[in-house]
Amino acid sequence: MLRRRTRYRIGSALFLLLLVWVAAFGAWSGSHSQSPAPSAGEVASPDQQKGAAGQQPSADHERGTQKAPLVIELSNPPNGDTIAAELKKNREDQAAENRRLHVFTKLLILVGVLQFAALFFTVWVTNKLANASKAAAQATASMADSIRHAERAYLFFKVIKTGLDVDMSATVTPSDNGRLTYAFANMGRTPAILTEHFNETVFRPRRMGFPEPLDTSGALIGVNRFPPGVVVAANADHMFWENTIRMPLIYGKDWYGFAENTGDRDNLFLIGYIRYRDVFGTRYLRGYCAIFNVTGGDFVLIGNDRYNYEETES
Repeated sequence: MLRRRTRYRIGSALFLLLLVWVAAFGAWSGSHSQSPAPSAGEVASPDQQKGAAGQQPSADHERGTQKAPLVIELSNPPNGDTIAAELKKNREDQAAENRRLHVFTKLLILVGVLQFAALFFTVWVTNKLANASKAAAQATASMADSIRHAERAYLFFKVIKTGLDVDMSATVTPSDNGRLTYAFANMGRTPAILTEHFNETVFRPRRMGFPEPLDTSGALIGVNRFPPGVVVAANADHMFWENTIRMPLIYGKDWYGFAENTGDRDNLFLIGYIRYRDVFGTRYLRGYCAIFNVTGGDFVLIGNDRYNYEETES
């Protein structure tokens, strides 16, 4: 707005100067084009008097020409000092406006820098809070996992009676019709809910090593799936109403290869798995493998994590 006003004032002054120049030029041209008037004390010649007496007034179409010059008079024409003072004042106003704009621009830059710093600080604080919240959530989840891990059930297979006797000559004979009696032992702090169990006894020649691991997908014949509500209490054994499994092939060829005290006695393996869940709803699968120890007359765990393991299923 100030610049527009300044340009308007400068234009007005230049227009006035142009008018003054045109008027001065017209006056100068008129004064040089007219003939000098005769002296009042001199007598004009007859020709001059005749010409003067016969001179007619100028016509309207001759105004502004050399015969009838147009004279323009200006009242209160601007002088150079006034224009110079006004131009100086305009320059001072423009300089002051430029200084104000410079200061305002610096303030805008400062405000922008402060806003950017505030935004950066906000992002930093938000990131710190998010990391703290994430760490707290992880700590809470880890604590919950630790509590579940400490309080959950741990179920194992436990042999109560082998159904086998070993005499002084290390010969194995069946007892109680060779029935194997077992229990499920819960070593945890909370109850376990039984869902599925399977085991079998395998005679295996010593030179052939271990039997193949069981298929735990549920495709085996003879899998015992428990009805809902079969619970093993914490720190207790569950006999499962003295459930027993008769050893196969008693008195058969495989039996004699195991029972007789020979240098190449066969091994008797007991292999199986248990499925159960704890009170937190997590399901587990525990596999086990044991071999009959003729010296002690009992079954002892044997094998690597292909046979003895625990997996979390869900």
